[in-house]
Amino acid sequence: MNEFLITGDSCCDVTDTMRENMPVATVPLKITIGRETFLDENVNVKNLLLKIKNCREGAMTACPSPAEWFEKFKTAQHNFAVTISSKLSGSYNSAVMGAKLLKEEYENIKTHIFDSKSAACGEVLITLKIKELIDIKKTFDEIIESVEDFIENMKTFFILEDLGTIIKTGRMSRITGIAAKALHICPIMAGVNGEIVLKEKARGFNNALARLIQIVRESARDFSDKTLIISHCNNLERAKFVMDEIKKLCNFKDILIIKTGGISTVYANNGGIILSY
Repeated sequence: MNEFLITGDSCCDVTDTMRENMPVATVPLKITIGRETFLDENVNVKNLLLKIKNCREGAMTACPSPAEWFEKFKTAQHNFAVTISSKLSGSYNSAVMGAKLLKEEYENIKTHIFDSKSAACGEVLITLKIKELIDIKKTFDEIIESVEDFIENMKTFFILEDLGTIIKTGRMSRITGIAAKALHICPIMAGVNGEIVLKEKARGFNNALARLIQIVRESARDFSDKTLIISHCNNLERAKFVMDEIKKLCNFKDILIIKTGGISTVYANNGGIILSY
């Protein structure tokens, strides 16, 4: 049995390189596009985007079962789980139920579920924070306290080049979406207390990127103790642009670029950019 395990749902886009350096596991969500349902495991993003584009109804997602979380938790003495915001998915509640099932059978195993109040790179950022605290030998309770505080202070922003998915799934009305497309309006969204809110609107994606960079700069005076993660959906060139521009303005300890996985791709859609720090 492992001493520590960090388990994320599959919206936590931990890279293969990160996996080599930390005790991490993934519980996959399910993706349904039309009549096809599949697990979010090793998904080909370009094929997924094509399927989403060609599906009239849009993609739907479903959270893992409590039993799937249970199976991961029972393999370690100390478990930390990181889930997509509980206000966006049932993944958090399912993980909590999995931990309760575990407690009934394995009283000595410790488990804590972190509601990321974010998604994608936000979940990755939390995972890296847990790993950092494990490495410096913090106690289980100290890790919980530090990470919960970290989540409360974490910021997440994103912009979407393609509004198709959020229109199809009802997260934006069709009329509003058509108007936004016609006027070339690009919404800059933020995660606030686990919910998606409109931060600002810009005319065109490039203007939205420029404004997003300024929003990051305006959010704090000193970033020297923070890591910024940029998630991109099939949009590496723009992710690099954002990284380079932010480096000119902000003294982040580190800036990482990662690709969206299956679930993140469903909602970010082609060209989407997500920032967490």
